[in-house]
This record gives sequence, C-alpha cells and structure tokens, in this order.
Amino acid sequence: MSSAQVIILAGLMLAVFCVLGALLISVIANRDLLFGVQAPQQAIAQSTPSATPIPSPTPTLTSLPTATKAPAAPTATPTMVVPPDFINRDKINEITAYVASIRGLEPLQEVPSRFLTWPQLRQHLETEYTQARVSLALDRERDLYVAMDLLDPSVDFRSIALDSAAQSIGGFYTPDEQVLYLVAESVNMFAREEIVYAHEYTHALQDQHFGLSRFLSEDMSQDQTIAAYALIEGDATLVMGTYQFNQVTPGELEYMAYRASLVERDTVDAVSPSLSVLTFFPYLQGSNFVYTLWVNAGFRWDQVNAAYSDPPASSEQVMHPEKYLARDAPQTVILPELGPVLGADWREVDRDVLGEIGLLAWLLDHLDWDTASQGAAGWGGDMYTLWSDTQGLQVLVVRSVWDVPGEAAQFFETFTDYLTRRALGVPELTLNEPGRRIWEYEGRATFLARAGDQVLIILAPGRPVLDQVRSAFPEF
Repeated sequence: MSSAQVIILAGLMLAVFCVLGALLISVIANRDLLFGVQAPQQAIAQSTPSATPIPSPTPTLTSLPTATKAPAAPTATPTMVVPPDFINRDKINEITAYVASIRGLEPLQEVPSRFLTWPQLRQHLETEYTQARVSLALDRERDLYVAMDLLDPSVDFRSIALDSAAQSIGGFYTPDEQVLYLVAESVNMFAREEIVYAHEYTHALQDQHFGLSRFLSEDMSQDQTIAAYALIEGDATLVMGTYQFNQVTPGELEYMAYRASLVERDTVDAVSPSLSVLTFFPYLQGSNFVYTLWVNAGFRWDQVNAAYSDPPASSEQVMHPEKYLARDAPQTVILPELGPVLGADWREVDRDVLGEIGLLAWLLDHLDWDTASQGAAGWGGDMYTLWSDTQGLQVLVVRSVWDVPGEAAQFFETFTDYLTRRALGVPELTLNEPGRRIWEYEGRATFLARAGDQVLIILAPGRPVLDQVRSAFPEF
C-alpha cells in the first residue's frame, strides 16, 4: 500500500476521534494500570451545559445623514492577530507533557502546530487528491472494490473519499514537515481538539524516536502497510484513550457525541458498509494489539517500542497478537502471468495482498461477523491480480494458502455461502464437483476451487474468459 492509499484510507474514516475513546475503554480490562491513576471521581463530572438563549436583535433608530458636512475619512487602526497556537499554548504544553509522560517518550524537539479551518482542510485535501500518485491510487482502489462487488461502478469514488475526509479528519501529523495540523472551529481548543491533539502528538513522538517515513514504503504490500499502521495508530489511540479517560469530563464527551451525530454520513453509505472494517482496523484492532504487547511486557512499553524495529508483517498478526509474538510469518503466494491466456487486449492494473482483514471485509459484505471471521481465520498468505481490457471488463484472481487443509476447506464453504447471498441475481451453479464450483449469472462467471491447503477464486466477465484464465491453473 502506497502513501497515497493511506490518504484514501484516512478519507473513508468518519468521526473516528469522537468514538474511539469510548470503544477503547470497553476493551481495556486493567485500565488503571495503563492510566497510572485512579478512575476519575464523580466530583469532577460536569453536567451537560444548558443551551444559552440567543439574544434577538434590538432595532435602533438611525438618523438620516445631513448634507452639511462630509464625514472624515476613517483612520486606520492597527489590529493584532494572535495565532491559535499562541492562544492555546498553555493547553498545548499541558497535553504534550501528559502524552510524553504516559507514553514514556521524551520529546527530542518542539513540534510546530498549525490550526486549520474546515474550508482550509478541504483545500489541502483537494490539492493532495490532484497529485498523480494519489489519483492513480484512487483509481486502483476503485477498480479493486468494483471487481470485489464492494462498490457500484457508477459511484464517484474520488468524490466520496474527498468528501468523507473533508467532513471527518480532525487533525494529522506529517513526517515530511514534522508539523502537527489541527482542524478547529474556533481559535480556542475544546475537548475534541484536545483529544485529537493528544493522538497526533503521539505520532510526533513516534516519528522522533522511531521514524515514521519508512512505513510509507512503496515496496510494502497492502497487508503489510495496514499492519504497520495498526501499530502506529493503535499506539496513538491507546494514549488518546488515556487522555480522554483522565482529562475529559462526561459532559464534554456527551457534547462530542452530539457533534458527531450531526456529521453527514451519505458519502460513506454509498460504498459497502464492510469497508468500514478496513477503515477502523488500524485504530480498533491496532489498539488491542498494542495493549497486548504492553501487558505482555509487564505493563511496560518495551515490546511496543521494539515493535517499530520489527513491525507486524500481516493483518493476521495484528488480529491475533499471539501469532506476532510467535513470529508466524505469512507465506509468499505466486501467481502466473495471465497475459498469454487473456490476450493483447488485457493488461494488469493491480497486484497485491488482501490479507486476513481484506478477506474478512469481503465476506462481511453479505455474511454476519461470526461466520465471516471464522471463514477468514487460519489465513496463511494470499496474492491477487486484477486485469482490465480495452472495454473496461475485469478479471480478478485471488489465490490463498491456509495454515491447514481444514481451514482452507472452511474458507471454501464460507465463500460459497457468500456467493449464494450476493445481490447480483440468482446465480446458476453450472459446475459442482468436489473442491470445484462455477456460478454463472447475468453474463458473469465465478470459479471457486480448493486443492489441499490452497483456495483459488476467479471472477470473470463470462464463461469463455473464465475458462481461459482457469487454464493457467492446472493444479485446480
């Protein structure tokens, strides 16, 4: 996954800073050990402030101007503009000191803060989205989601990503600039801005001590990158949760929830809800992963810090921290070149790794959580390739390997269940042999096969193309 794809991932996030703290607290059992303090007493709780009536304007009488004397030209008066980071310097110093203390990382240099308005954020994102690398990544993401039937081809994915980001991003830290950006509605920081600042300042400390730019490597697979980001975001989310728990009152949280409820969600609902699993994965699964390392190290940050030199290699290791601790590395899967069987009109547009979290999100489009998670468990590795022809038709091939043949068989049956539930018409099962099935529907065809501990999926625009691609996989 490229840095551009990370921008897209952030663009699909909806008000994450308003809900993660509460979700996180429900995950942590020994939170007092992590927070280092007692739970806040009832005395510090504040009730939700009552609404203050807005005064209605009082009409005033204005006399008509006389023609006897022209008014003097106004004298320019110098106006002092005080930047928000100066106005909030005491609060910022308080947050940075708290984060450095609770995270156990001393700041190595000051971190400049820049406040953005919502229109300025959108302008910044529009500039990012016009860059060639981001535009290419957006097109690749769109093509993959369309091929997986997670996105309607008619949907303007670029606009969805931009609109969602412009509505929801509360702040960000840039390793290249080493600057913390905070989106605020006023010059004063309130609870929401404080929580976001604590999260982003954690990223600044991570960058100073471990270096974050290397996690934007173009050589990392999509699954490797989302796993590495789970470490980074899980770390910051855990610290953010401690700040929220200790420094934000219940009344302030209620107001934040109210503000979050006003965010428009239409842009997110235009894509499959299952994609939210990918969106929130680095924050929710990542915080659980980091918390596990913290507990395993005796309630210390040693293993978390060490993980930046040896990050999780797959989403599976994040979802199942015991696999990371055992260094259960993903297997490399090889796919043949499909150009010779597809012909000159076809070209490969993407090749990457879905990972356990990618397969889980795919299954969740039509299956419940328990069924989907059990079907994706036991993932050992995968590789997909996406091809497109001159008419815009697509072929998607996914080959996966599983820890044991029994788990491959379970995924085979779970994906069969998924295929029969898709809202793409009534599929006709035209091949039903042990370990091999073909469905045809509305001019499309899907091949699902299992051989030992491996499973092959081919989605093609019709049986003739499907048979061409099948010929490249004689072992299935």
